[in-house]
Amino acid sequence: MTAPTDAIKKQILALSRDKFFNMESGDVSRLEKLIDVNFEITHISGHEGSRSEFLADIKKKRLEYHSIQPKGFTVELKGTTKGTVVSRGIYDATIYGERNNYNLEVTETYEQIDGEWRLMKMITKTFQP
Repeated sequence: MTAPTDAIKKQILALSRDKFFNMESGDVSRLEKLIDVNFEITHISGHEGSRSEFLADIKKKRLEYHSIQPKGFTVELKGTTKGTVVSRGIYDATIYGERNNYNLEVTETYEQIDGEWRLMKMITKTFQP
């Protein structure tokens, strides 16, 4: 692994961690800056949503993240302009009015567009600890 590759991985990982922090704090304006307009999300229910739907759900507290405790991250690069982060963690969240603790595995796809890293896709699924 080369130094530039390490730096890119660290940069993508920092963005992923910031995303979790902003989801937890409900900071939609910060999330808007990271999430690409063509963003797609697949929720644990299998429902596929858009950027505007995801951000509206957070803003209106239909998705409310009380605590996110990541338990591990892996970062894979595809060249120097695309990367994937896979993380597992415990999410204390209220989803459409029902609060629960969820063991989630989240796969995020990032792409560098016009010199900035953007979150393009996020897939969530449950896992057994």
